[in-house]
This record gives sequence, structure tokens and C-alpha cells, in this order.
Amino acid sequence: MQGANRTLSSDDEALLRHWIIQDRPATHGLPYALWTRRAVQELIRAKFDTDMPIRTVGEYLMRWVQALYHLFKAHGHNHIYAPTFRCFLKYQTH
Repeated sequence: MQGANRTLSSDDEALLRHWIIQDRPATHGLPYALWTRRAVQELIRAKFDTDMPIRTVGEYLMRWVQALYHLFKAHGHNHIYAPTFRCFLKYQTH
């Protein structure tokens, strides 16, 4: 369910997630080697003509990572992926 205060539509979110998972920033003309909050912010600006605050970008990324973490954990893959997700979540919240 999409929240009332979401900047992107659910279709735009899905497309953005697809790009982040499948592509590198350079594929979209961005001067970054990895997907950072800044790189995602610039991708959103370029593709959706939306200026999203960096904190909001981080909230989107956090929500997606938490969803993936719970999905992997539910399927019994937590022994492989959980440390990576926990490190990411710890890094993003501090």
C-alpha cells in the first residue's frame, strides 16, 4: 500500500528499484561507480523531474532494504544475507 506522503507513485518506485538492481549509475549518465543516496537522488531528478531531499531518498532505500531483508529471512536465506543487510541498516541509520 502506498503511503499518503509518498513522492513517487508505486509504478515509479518499481521502475526505480529495477534500475538500481539491474543497472549501474553510469548507464543513466551519472558519474558514480555505485548507487549512493546522492546517485539515486540525481536519477530521480533526471528520470522523474522531481527534486527529492536526500533524507527522503534514504527513507525510500531503507524501506526497500528492510523489505528485502525480511523476504530473504522468510525464505531461510538469513544466514547468507542477514549480515550484509544488518550492516547496511546500521550504516544508514547512524
